[in-house]
Amino acid sequence: MKPISRSVIAWLLFFFACTITPLHSAETTGRIHGRVTDSSGLSVAQAEVTVTNTGLNRAIRVTTNPEGVYVAPKLLLGTYQVSVRVPGFKLSVIEDVHLESGSNAELNFRLELGAVTESVSVVASPNIIDTTTGAQVSSISDTLASRLPNTARDTNSLIRFIPGAVQAATTGGG
Repeated sequence: MKPISRSVIAWLLFFFACTITPLHSAETTGRIHGRVTDSSGLSVAQAEVTVTNTGLNRAIRVTTNPEGVYVAPKLLLGTYQVSVRVPGFKLSVIEDVHLESGSNAELNFRLELGAVTESVSVVASPNIIDTTTGAQVSSISDTLASRLPNTARDTNSLIRFIPGAVQAATTGGG
């Protein structure tokens, strides 16, 4: 039996690492979290926060803890509307919150005193910066990916079409 050379083992390890990394990094959920305060900056406990996936028309409700913090984890990717309702305060709404793969959207609410019939509405910007990890997430739709030049059919080559993305250099051994 012929012994396996170091270069064959190195290539096998390289191939294995390349196939596992994209599977691990392709997250299918994100989370929305933040803090609810009143107009003076004090925490609002037991505030009802409703997070609605506008594409699926599905809502989940969470309440704030004593520090006014809420977390809506493991949300499907998509566009969301987040609203906070507390008796004695105006309804506060943030619309067009885009969750992309692995993103953490931090949405803080500062509630204003007012009647229940009054509301404050904010439209979120499409690019939310993840201030907890410093990560920037971007995605390419399959429609766009099929129209981009990619003769090798290598999904890693699509990185060059994402603004600000840099492909890490690889080193080989043998």
